[in-house]
Amino acid sequence: MDGELLPLRLSGELLRTEDIIHAFSLRNLTKKGWKLLFPAVPEHNAVRHRHLVLFGLPECGKTELLNSIAHQALKVYGKGNVNVIAVYQISDALDLIDRRPVQLLIVDDAVKGANSRKSMAQADDVADFYEVRHIFERKAETMAGVVITIWAAQRFKSLDIVFRNAHMIIFKTAAVDPSDQKEILRYVPPFAYERLQRITRAIYEDADDSVKSESIAHFPFSNETGVFRHEMRPRILRFWDGKCVNNPGVKGEIKPFRWDLEAAVQRYMSDRAWRKEARAFYLHTYEKLTLEQIARDAKVKSSKSEVGRMIQRFQGELSRVAGEEYERWKASQLEAVGLQVRRRGGNGQPDILAEHPEGMRYVYSCKALTVKRKISLPIEELRPEVLEAQRSGRELILSVYNLASGAEREIRIDAKAPPESVVIVPF
Repeated sequence: MDGELLPLRLSGELLRTEDIIHAFSLRNLTKKGWKLLFPAVPEHNAVRHRHLVLFGLPECGKTELLNSIAHQALKVYGKGNVNVIAVYQISDALDLIDRRPVQLLIVDDAVKGANSRKSMAQADDVADFYEVRHIFERKAETMAGVVITIWAAQRFKSLDIVFRNAHMIIFKTAAVDPSDQKEILRYVPPFAYERLQRITRAIYEDADDSVKSESIAHFPFSNETGVFRHEMRPRILRFWDGKCVNNPGVKGEIKPFRWDLEAAVQRYMSDRAWRKEARAFYLHTYEKLTLEQIARDAKVKSSKSEVGRMIQRFQGELSRVAGEEYERWKASQLEAVGLQVRRRGGNGQPDILAEHPEGMRYVYSCKALTVKRKISLPIEELRPEVLEAQRSGRELILSVYNLASGAEREIRIDAKAPPESVVIVPF
């Protein structure tokens, strides 16, 4: 017996818990995690809500795990039944909920958004979190469905207790901050946290990316802690940043769309067919003159009411020309993020049809509009896209470029019950 222990005694090092406990002493709870996170869709009159908190330092593989979760949701429920929403702030997700039976809401770096703001804003986040289920119930044709919310954060203790009260908590790394470490140890036993420290050292000290597929999962209701493993999958997750669903630069760098409005106005002022309208628009937009002042301008010389109509006609011309360029750019952007794109754009035809390799299908209506105040766009303006969405089951997206601010935004529309008009606020 002494001979067997001699090599350890001669090593001059004290045994640590992580040396004694083998990695597989922690049960593999991956199957349990998937089963809990993705319950069956109830047959009627019920909405099941599952909530996961994901903690980890930067570069630990949180986004890869979130992407794997999205893949698993599509596998379990079917691609056409899941609405995957990935945002950086919970309030951005509320308008994206649709009628599909499964809503997967992912909020990444939630603590960055929730705790850098004032306490009132944090209270708003909590209210929005509670509102998610009720919004789904109002939008769904039936009350049967599943809502899955996932909060990913780089600080654990800073998350409001409302968000930490989860059905499942996944820890990707150990914590640097002592208060975070103390808080995590309230959830997982010391030997599990030591395993988490080993994973963390491998990621950052050894630059070993292979360990990023392993995490420590805790199930509060059964008080179980074990290993959770996921596979690296092709990237399908796209985060909505408040402006566009699909961020450019996946396959190639696509610069944001820019249309030089002032240069276009100057060109039109040299065009005999449009020079009076362009002059009126220029004086109103850049010189801030009133309609009465513009009417007295030597190059305009019109009534006040006619000046208003001239400006309106010219805005329509700008929207037409800029909209054509924006539509071409949008098609290129969608191709850059891996979608297969067909541009239609003729009279009575939808602007863009797009298909994701994982099966999601979209129909886009592209508009360049001047949005200085809240406006209402008649749904009739989107008639080809609405009909296509109703016919094929595609997701309908209105993509708007604001000529006034140079920003763009995507607005999802329920094609099954389209509104009479789409309200667009300045952005």
